[in-house]
Amino acid sequence: MTEHQLHKLTNQLEPNWEMLDDDTLCVEGEIMKKPFVEKPVDGEDHNVYIYYPKSTGGGGRRLFRKIGNKSSEFDPELTTPRTEGSFIYEKFMDTDNFEDVKAYTVGPNFCHAETRKSPVVDGIVRRNTHGKEIRFITELSEHETTMAQNVSKIFKQTICGFDLLRVNGESYVIDVNGFSFVKDNNEYYDSCASILRNLFIEAKKSRDLLKTKIPRLSQLLHKSQFEEKEQKWVFKGLVSVIRHADRTPKQKFKYSFRSPLFISLLKGHKEEVIIRAVPDLQVVLETVKIAYEKELEDLKKLKQLRGALEKKMNFPGTKIQLKPALNKENPEVVEKVQLILKWGGEPTHSAKHQASDVGEQLRQNIKLLNRNALQDVKVFTSSERRVITSAQLSTMALLGLEKEHETLPDDFLIIRKDLLDDSNAAKDLMDKVKKKLKPLLRQGAEAPPQFTWPPKMPEPFVVIKRVCELMNFHQQIMQYNFDKYDVEEFQKSWCCGEDPMLFKERWDKLFQEFTTVEKTHPSKISELYDTMKYDALHNRQFLQRVFSFDPNDEALISKLSETCGNTINSSGLVSEYPINILAMNNFKIPNESTTTSGNNSSTHSGSNSTNNLASITSSSTPISAGSLGWVLKDATSTINDSSSNNDSNTHKKTSGSKNSSDNPFDHPTFARLRELYRLSKVLFDFICPQEYGIKDEEKLDIGLLTSLPLAKQILSDIQDMKKHDTAAVVNYFTKESHIYTLLNVIYESQIPMKIARNALPELDYLSQIVFELYESGDANSPTGKKHSIRLSLSPGCHTQDPLDVQLDDDHYIGCIPRISLTRHLDMDLVTQRLKSRFTRVSLPKKFTPVNISSPLATGI
Repeated sequence: MTEHQLHKLTNQLEPNWEMLDDDTLCVEGEIMKKPFVEKPVDGEDHNVYIYYPKSTGGGGRRLFRKIGNKSSEFDPELTTPRTEGSFIYEKFMDTDNFEDVKAYTVGPNFCHAETRKSPVVDGIVRRNTHGKEIRFITELSEHETTMAQNVSKIFKQTICGFDLLRVNGESYVIDVNGFSFVKDNNEYYDSCASILRNLFIEAKKSRDLLKTKIPRLSQLLHKSQFEEKEQKWVFKGLVSVIRHADRTPKQKFKYSFRSPLFISLLKGHKEEVIIRAVPDLQVVLETVKIAYEKELEDLKKLKQLRGALEKKMNFPGTKIQLKPALNKENPEVVEKVQLILKWGGEPTHSAKHQASDVGEQLRQNIKLLNRNALQDVKVFTSSERRVITSAQLSTMALLGLEKEHETLPDDFLIIRKDLLDDSNAAKDLMDKVKKKLKPLLRQGAEAPPQFTWPPKMPEPFVVIKRVCELMNFHQQIMQYNFDKYDVEEFQKSWCCGEDPMLFKERWDKLFQEFTTVEKTHPSKISELYDTMKYDALHNRQFLQRVFSFDPNDEALISKLSETCGNTINSSGLVSEYPINILAMNNFKIPNESTTTSGNNSSTHSGSNSTNNLASITSSSTPISAGSLGWVLKDATSTINDSSSNNDSNTHKKTSGSKNSSDNPFDHPTFARLRELYRLSKVLFDFICPQEYGIKDEEKLDIGLLTSLPLAKQILSDIQDMKKHDTAAVVNYFTKESHIYTLLNVIYESQIPMKIARNALPELDYLSQIVFELYESGDANSPTGKKHSIRLSLSPGCHTQDPLDVQLDDDHYIGCIPRISLTRHLDMDLVTQRLKSRFTRVSLPKKFTPVNISSPLATGI
């Protein structure tokens, strides 16, 4: 199509057009026969249609952005062009070998090209074992190389991607994508870096030459008055505290027993005990059976515990915690024991890719700052399986161990239970805090000012009441679908070892926890939110089918009207939901943000707009209720989720982009499911961070009791880096509790922060707290050197709305890059302010659980 024809078609309200017959389109006298391609004029609209002639069967194929393993689908009814919108029509061409060519220029003299299977073949995306689309490097012909040079020159873009079609020996450019990089090809990046380096050097030479021809003011006046002091800061290393990668939902049952039979399982210990080995769990099961036969405890509890143990005993990660309650007058006497059966919490298949990518990101960052730091890497981990797995995968990527035979030495990862495992030191204080959370959900209770509670949102009681109603509604839907349909057909593949009955078991357990507001415990909110995120990412197909319903199904609607009348007739609790401002701004902080010290737990009052980010992140003024780290968005709108924009980082896989037109959860029947997700998120942000302290002094005390050993070790690591001439890296892999508590210690240490604590988003899997150390020469210092520390944070692999992310087979959510919590601060200032809080608490001699084996109970 000529430029004149294109201009003619796109610059009028609607051209005269008609279908002369089933296969012939006529527009303003121009005739085109099928097969032809229909492209939206809007370059951001990727819904391209291909129309086939009746002679080959007719119908058409819809092309779209990849969703999982699909990039197109055939529609036998697609015969007539679209009539709403502006489109370009082109003759369809069958490509050689049914392949497309993706080309990437770096200047006019370099072009990397790859072939991939054309989406018009069957719409199935071929992927390798890592879940990435299979592509093959191809050589460009002389003519194609000239085309690449012309694309780079004409579009005036050094780095540029474009698409080629090869048809009967001829090549055609069909799309120019602009600024675009190759995915996962180190040779390309080496070439790209080399070319750009030479380009920058030549540009600098030209600029320096220009400077020598123009006298500077310092040359015209007394030079010493204007001579700039050169300060070269050198990266000396970093210390990172990293949460583990994606896991399955953690599940548990809690019981309290007073009979000597259960107390004897402690084997004389007066502190928490953990039992993991299957033979030892079998001993506990036998204990339960004996207690049931002798009716030593509540039979209903014993029956439930017995059934759960029999089913879950052989699951990876199943364990029992025994927590003794001591007599206040005689601490040697155990009055009762709390038995907690836990299972789940195992690494998912996506954890492998998440952890590896975080290690690779860190490797690339360090290579830019000071590659010598990679010669001195130390990694410490807690004793939990999911944490060790994350540490192994991330460290291998950090060290560049990519080949199958390359592994870490057996002693490379050091398990430090005293630093990174669960701590009992803060148990009593945390129990007191949790008791304060329950009244906050009662009718009439308002959210305290230091809590994250969005403005215009009804009081917490109203929200939790609505969540209970929605849970009841979805319980009825799920049970109806289980009774009516073959649920085995809902989802053929289960990526994390579950099945329909285990899915139902998880949800039934949650439904029982949310029957009424009075029975709902605040701690269950985290479980609900955790489960919903997990299923939205890993069991989306089943989630969609099991909670879908036909509004014309009279039997179902009648049942719902009887049991859930208020819910089914309601249009929703609110029309707007909170969105974290940092997330909405892709976690970019304005440079002009002022710093703050002191109480950083609250945020500033003002207008709900993204323009207020600087004031939001820098203020410590308390307000009546709500944090302006959040803004309200219409329930139907979405945001540019940072986890969606993975193309900005070459070491992340593309995932998370929104394609609402193909999202089944946009159907009105899922409005209540969406509402449940969003209200659960509101409650999670309200409750979860406060489990580690409501008041500032509680946050500090719980933080110190939990993470004081870790904080001390971090400062010791920084001192070691300062003393040595070489750079180093120290990574600590742990769980959520140490991330939140360490962060609270930092915020309560009066360190000047750029972001208020309440403005921070959720800290998800692989969230990181990082201490970066820098060194510079200083003639005024006795050592001749000075040092600075910068603190940074990554919220981890997080998405604002898991129902709206586009996923591949790895169900992968990318890790959000680190954001600076502070500017560069004097090292002594940071260390002194942290140390000033250390003496506030005294740790008990023992604060980690005891792992025991052979817990022989009396009478067995």
